[in-house]
Amino acid sequence: MVFEGREENPTLRDGLLEMDEFFHDTIGKLLARSGVKPDEIDLLVVNVSMLAAVPSPTSRIVNHYKMRDDIRTFDLTGMGCSASLISVGIMSNTTGGKDDSYACCIQKEDGQGRLGFHLVKNLPKAATRVFADNLREISPKILPVRELVRFVAVYSMRKLKTSRPDLGRRGGSRW
Repeated sequence: MVFEGREENPTLRDGLLEMDEFFHDTIGKLLARSGVKPDEIDLLVVNVSMLAAVPSPTSRIVNHYKMRDDIRTFDLTGMGCSASLISVGIMSNTTGGKDDSYACCIQKEDGQGRLGFHLVKNLPKAATRVFADNLREISPKILPVRELVRFVAVYSMRKLKTSRPDLGRRGGSRW
């Protein structure tokens, strides 16, 4: 694409080629390093911010790696860069979480017919909620035990401090 002078105005074919090269390289390395076989994957979530392809990226990946027919796939294309955290939240919603964040960033035409992204005003709140939910979910899996124990201790002390009345301020004695 760059060598052919189309970097300023790439074609759909250029975008698909770049997407496929990226997915094949990245997913291939991930599968090789993890030792996971494609037919062992139960869930596939793909977020491509600016390109809505047909067939979908999930279909392209499933077919390329010959994944199972019953794999659950979620294709979150065309949501924009701001939706990355939200897309992770949507993925976690498959286990019963909140999914109102999906409509926070959608691709649509404006009044003049130009295609763009519409961001709703609750996007920051939804992104914050999803980020917190994701941290709550992955923290026990990635943090060292020392940090988890520290978090529990600090959290418990704060809870104890806020739930116990300060007797010293009311004329009573402190312990």
